[in-house]
Amino acid sequence: MLAASLIPLALPAAAQADSFTPAQRQEIVQIMRQALKSDPSILADAITALRAKSEDDETASQQAALAAQRGKLDNTPGDAVIGNPHGSVTLYEFYDPRCPWCRRMVGDVEKLARTNPDLRIVLKLIAILGPASTLDGRAILAAANQNAYAAMQRALMTDSAEPSAARIRQIAIGLHLDADRLAADMDSPTVTAALDAQRALATSLRISGTPTFIEGSRIAPGAMSAEDLAKFIKG
Repeated sequence: MLAASLIPLALPAAAQADSFTPAQRQEIVQIMRQALKSDPSILADAITALRAKSEDDETASQQAALAAQRGKLDNTPGDAVIGNPHGSVTLYEFYDPRCPWCRRMVGDVEKLARTNPDLRIVLKLIAILGPASTLDGRAILAAANQNAYAAMQRALMTDSAEPSAARIRQIAIGLHLDADRLAADMDSPTVTAALDAQRALATSLRISGTPTFIEGSRIAPGAMSAEDLAKFIKG
């Protein structure tokens, strides 16, 4: 009987499965099918549990990666700091200049820096949304050579025009930058290396979307309200 075959529950699952006859396995399948028909919530509960485990596993993997890469968070080419450079609280933002959610949060992040005098925000540009992201990213990183990272970032991320070299030149002139120098720096090996380094760090941290915020050992993927962002830095 099937009931008798289920007695040795202490056996490993694989061993138990191997001990069933074809007829017993078929009977188990029928019981499972009938149970699912009688109570479909069993399947929903199983899917929910599986998703929760998957999320827990991903969180654990990301936490391990963060611990391993902690030293690189403050030592990656292309970093920019706003707020108090010596603040005791550090917030890292991984962003893409063409990400619509990142663009919506530009003002909130700037306000957070202004209203929290002990906050240091490290901006980490990862151009992951295609050629337009890379073009804007190069302009922002190149502008840092003229002490205009934040100004170029805000100008590009609040601009409604299609990204182009001509548009970037217009913006550079409007910011009173050396547009020729900016264009040359955009194609420099230094800027290319910074883009590559930031993307590599994001990959190693299992960051696949923007914006993503990190404070201490906590990682918050996705956009959030100004209020929630303020709560996040306070733990």
